[in-house]
Amino acid sequence: MRWSSLFKQNNSNMRENKRKRKRTIMRKIILISIICLIILVTHSLFHMTELVSFLLAYKIFAQEHAEFVYFEQDVEFIHITRTGGAAIEAAASKHGLCWAVCHFECTMSEINLPCPLRSWKRRVPKPPHFGEKWHVPPRYWKPDLLDGKTTFTVVRNPYDRVIGEYYHQFGHKGVDADNAEFMNAWIQNMISDPERVQFLPQYEYVFDKGDQRIIDHVLRFENLTESFNELMKVSGLPPRLKPLQQSTHTLTVTHFTKETIRIINNYAAKDFEAFGYIPLNLSHDLDHTNQQQRPIGELLQYGEVGGESGCLVAHYKHKSDAENDARAKAYHTGMFMSGKLETESEISRRNKCNKLQNLDMLKYASEVRRSMQTPLNVSTTNHYEKGFFALVTMFQPIIEASYMEEWLHWYILQGVDHFYLYANEDSPGSDYVFLRPFLDIGIVTLIPWPNDKILVIEPEDRIDRHRLKHENWNGVSLQHLAMVHFLKHFKSETIWIIKVDVDEYTRSLVKDHTLRDHLIANPQGVQFLCPVIEYGSSYHEFRPEGLLLESYLRTSKRILYNIGKVIAKTEFISEYDTGKAHFFKMTVPGFG
Repeated sequence: MRWSSLFKQNNSNMRENKRKRKRTIMRKIILISIICLIILVTHSLFHMTELVSFLLAYKIFAQEHAEFVYFEQDVEFIHITRTGGAAIEAAASKHGLCWAVCHFECTMSEINLPCPLRSWKRRVPKPPHFGEKWHVPPRYWKPDLLDGKTTFTVVRNPYDRVIGEYYHQFGHKGVDADNAEFMNAWIQNMISDPERVQFLPQYEYVFDKGDQRIIDHVLRFENLTESFNELMKVSGLPPRLKPLQQSTHTLTVTHFTKETIRIINNYAAKDFEAFGYIPLNLSHDLDHTNQQQRPIGELLQYGEVGGESGCLVAHYKHKSDAENDARAKAYHTGMFMSGKLETESEISRRNKCNKLQNLDMLKYASEVRRSMQTPLNVSTTNHYEKGFFALVTMFQPIIEASYMEEWLHWYILQGVDHFYLYANEDSPGSDYVFLRPFLDIGIVTLIPWPNDKILVIEPEDRIDRHRLKHENWNGVSLQHLAMVHFLKHFKSETIWIIKVDVDEYTRSLVKDHTLRDHLIANPQGVQFLCPVIEYGSSYHEFRPEGLLLESYLRTSKRILYNIGKVIAKTEFISEYDTGKAHFFKMTVPGFG
């Protein structure tokens, strides 16, 4: 009995110990499981932040935009740094378009709305330069990424882009950001570093390694809102941009030293050539001047920067095919330009003027249209008292009358206070209905200038047709006589004069400045040479509807400095001036 009791007692203890061990093991298993679960959840949450943010944002967005759907994308945006790309990405994401950064990141501070999950993460190679993948130029991408896509990008004046990089949050690091000396040193150092994607030439984004253009639409930062919205309208896409916030940076291009200008000109040489921006043309040999580190603003003030007068002429010379034919016929009936449009050089120039899309002038169209829609009178017109800035031209009503209203309003907005118009036609006494509103408020002086005016010149001294390069140009034309007549009878009525044709639209290159502002800001000036960029037909067969500024949006690649137009101070125009179309003969050293 004793052993039997002990045996039973022992079995009971063993079962109890076994149950205890099982309970201990289960507790450990449960504890380990809880710990593992906590670690797993924490780890998952850490790595799923983007997904959670996306789902939360999507929920909010879906409530506000029940019709929201992602577009099957036929358009892609290529993001060049400091050209307004973040604003474009944000505008696109609001409408379900996945552009640039959205292919790689789901949320950014600028994009608080959903965008598709990373679809290009492994399809764009590691950047060859320091920077983010969405700033890698397409020339380094896998070629199939853009197959069948319409592409666009934004470029910017290289000088302004460099300043934007300096002031950007990833740019200059330091307290004294507005120190010009430090800015110049920083820019020179950064541009010399080939590993910086922020300073890659914009050319690399638009052209492949074989210099073939691979981007369909190149917009400009300077008129980004208008050109982007127009492209979206044409493409049938809903994103729209509001006007971008204006820069308030203290330092500008006027604080660049000549050495900084030279470095930027060298590094961005292809940008200037391809996109039509004008590089500052330094008149001194930078390697042999003790003024190498003087701010460019001082050099401009003292006239030590040559070739750049802060103005540019948009020459709408080559309009639609039908208008070009009509113009050629009109020239044949005249006494000066007969035969010009049929020359081999003119045909070649016409073909070259459709090389690039250029939307620089488009941003002014709405302002010109508003001016045209406002009844003309002294109180409502942007009108100045006569005597400061005037314009003189000779025109042919038969081919130019229909464009003159727009052209006159352009120069009224530029601050011209009086127009001297020489009307070249064989029917003096025309009522010139299209000029009546301008004549009524006294801002136009109209001078009939028929072809028989040339008869005062001996036949052998006349230029009564277009002459070829190898022919003698030392003669007098009807237009020369008109300009000489102006100098004799009207020069004393104004301080500044510009002579341009009816197809030439001159503007200041200084932001928010009119030509009048430019003259007021440079009282020490004597004359300003404004280089020319020629606009092509934009492949129009017939004259399109709408304004000239809206209809012709293609230009040549080059700025023409040798055939520019001049704004001159009349007191310095020589009495021996012969009325040449592009220049005045001046009486001060260095001019004429």
